[in-house]
Amino acid sequence: MTLTCLLLDACVTDAEKSGKVIVFMAAQDVVDFQQSAFSAVLGSLFEDTGRRIQFFKLHGEMSQHDRAEVFKKFRETATGVLFTTDVASRGLDVSQVDLIVQCSVPLQAEDYVHRVGRTARIGSRGKAVMLLFPSEIRFLQVLADRHIALKKMDVSEVLNNIFTIKQQILDARTDKGIKLRSVEDYVTALQLLFEHEVNTDKDLLTMAKKAYLSYVRSYASYPKAMRDVVLFRQLHLGHLAKAYCLREAPKVLGKDRTAPLNTGPKGKSMLQPRRQGQKVAEVSEYDSGIGKGKTKKRRKGRK
Repeated sequence: MTLTCLLLDACVTDAEKSGKVIVFMAAQDVVDFQQSAFSAVLGSLFEDTGRRIQFFKLHGEMSQHDRAEVFKKFRETATGVLFTTDVASRGLDVSQVDLIVQCSVPLQAEDYVHRVGRTARIGSRGKAVMLLFPSEIRFLQVLADRHIALKKMDVSEVLNNIFTIKQQILDARTDKGIKLRSVEDYVTALQLLFEHEVNTDKDLLTMAKKAYLSYVRSYASYPKAMRDVVLFRQLHLGHLAKAYCLREAPKVLGKDRTAPLNTGPKGKSMLQPRRQGQKVAEVSEYDSGIGKGKTKKRRKGRK
């Protein structure tokens, strides 16, 4: 729910902001699921606030034409959220992006810099937030070694943005017999709305399972130098399943192989580790050669 409340802050709470957000995800399946889930649940809730917010997706499995169309619509929209893989970390020039959210640790520190470079373009102000699992905290030291310091956010302040859609949650919730009072009550109610939507929609549930598995398998894509930074053995799979609105145990989900996973470029399985010495691509499909802007402020929050 931290991501949801960050989006509320950027797109609804502050009317002076343009309300454009780019959210970086670990894999294509994750992008597909998040865009569909947020559109289904938050799309209507946001609309009731008087602000129409569009949710877009961008990843390497989309055709060049589709990527260009999405990019064009995102640039032209007044308020929108773009869920993407690192395909959008280089070359994209979008003005007035208020917030960059990283929901996955990049393959290397340089990719972090490229991601946050999507905000604060041409001297304007912007904010970048990174959401980390406890198993990923060591990445902060990787950034510190490169003189990149992040400021810890007060998650309780972020969650207070839930009251922006307080009435919408009250109207939409399925169990109206329970009184909601605290921030935690409303956060739980919104989480249950997401879970209800996912678990009653067969297609969305399938997408959630694929996204969960793709996220887990994406850990194998990190180069050797990052294996002691992103600690798979410490990843709490139960908490991860909850983040994808899944009620089944992870070991049960692991047996669901009804659909292929799109975890890497061209659908390649991330179970195959990156070969030693293999270089990360330096140019995206949209590399325009325009210089990167400087980020005015970087902040870090925890999931």
